[in-house]
Amino acid sequence: SVRIAPGGDSVAVVARGRATLASTGKRRRVDLAVPGEARVREAVPARDGQVIAILDHDGKSEIWSFPADGSGPGKRLVADESVHRWRLYPSPDGRWLAHDDKQGRLSLLDLEKGSNRVLEQAEFGRDDPYAALAWSPDGKYLALARPDTAQLRSQIVLLPLAGGKPLTLTSDRYESFAPAFTPDGHWLY
Repeated sequence: SVRIAPGGDSVAVVARGRATLASTGKRRRVDLAVPGEARVREAVPARDGQVIAILDHDGKSEIWSFPADGSGPGKRLVADESVHRWRLYPSPDGRWLAHDDKQGRLSLLDLEKGSNRVLEQAEFGRDDPYAALAWSPDGKYLALARPDTAQLRSQIVLLPLAGGKPLTLTSDRYESFAPAFTPDGHWLY
């Protein structure tokens, strides 16, 4: 996997269970200190000089944070909940981390407080319902591509983080995918 940092000055590359952060600055390449028996997936650069990744070890799937400069070992943010995690989606401001799992849950981790809560559990779509996720620029909404009916065609669903009901924006007649907000947050494509 390859994920570009929010500032565009570095990229996290994961191959064969190891993660490297490549940069345009003085630090050209940093290998993350992944424990020997573990494998890392879905590494994403965060705004606070950290790299967040899914760490698989001993049959567990946990979310960890590693220093982007390679200066030390990682720190566990979310312990194993006996479920395989799929992907990580950091918010534009770097405070939140949305993540999905094999039970069809979409969760939100507060990176400042360390609290983790389930935002929703998809009713349709089997074990990997979230085909895509996009944050609004202000971090108040998530636009999801996931099935919302038994037709199992992805639809665009707008999820307010402050509470309230999800709003299904497209029908199930045709597949909808790749939601994207305009930079000012006024439009969703």
